[in-house]
Amino acid sequence: MRSRELREGRRHQKGMHYEDRLYKSALYWTLELNDRLSTRVVNKMTTKDLVVQIVPRWADIDLNQHMRHSAFADWAAYARTEWLNAHGFTMPKLVELSMTPVMFEDRTRYLKEVRLGERVHIELQLAGADREGSQWFVRHIFRRGETVCAVYEAKGAWFSVSTRRIVPAPPGLLEAYSNLTRTDDYAELSSGEGVKQ
Repeated sequence: MRSRELREGRRHQKGMHYEDRLYKSALYWTLELNDRLSTRVVNKMTTKDLVVQIVPRWADIDLNQHMRHSAFADWAAYARTEWLNAHGFTMPKLVELSMTPVMFEDRTRYLKEVRLGERVHIELQLAGADREGSQWFVRHIFRRGETVCAVYEAKGAWFSVSTRRIVPAPPGLLEAYSNLTRTDDYAELSSGEGVKQ
């Protein structure tokens, strides 16, 4: 089914500007990659949380025989994608809206090693957002059982591919925000806060 969507998506690219074709191609290939990765994860959605189970792959491990630093960011991005998918904001939907999430900054605190083949759960929590939902701050808790192995935080915003500007969240996303567990230190973001230096 997805392969057919990919082929149809490529057909629709004829006659588009180069940048638009490049953007849509990237999103469609991301969709295909997510399909492959999904065979390795199990998701559990409740009213107020999203938990993604992962098993680190060979490619996620560095010379020190534990999960490399950038793999935490990769899996955190996957958890956010799963959250968006669960609320109807799939890659094809984002292409249709000509919108995409963009990152301003991220940081990771490493507390315990994660090794090849260990089962880890990522808990996604909302640490902040502005009133329009255009800017967001999310926290990802990596747990092995009850042990917190890492805390990954990301600040970003919704970006219009057409206008190249930060825009309010798509309709329905503010409601989706309310379905995420809020952190104890949740704070409302002011406009432009995500881009302060």
